[in-house]
Amino acid sequence: MARGRWPSGGAYIPTITLGIPGNTVTAVILAGLITHGISPGPSLFRNEVQLVYAIFIGLFVSNISCLYCSTP
Repeated sequence: MARGRWPSGGAYIPTITLGIPGNTVTAVILAGLITHGISPGPSLFRNEVQLVYAIFIGLFVSNISCLYCSTP
């Protein structure tokens, strides 16, 4: 049931690190970052450290909640 959501998580890595969207969802996220003046890529890790940590923690919490909700 939750397997359909897992492959999209790996698409965030090239979006955040290189600025290349992996699918349509990450393309929208990339457009939102650029709209707010945040340039994705290696400079993101130097200039916006708190944002990167917030994204990683959010993805971790969402994965744990998906695992919890899919367990019978």
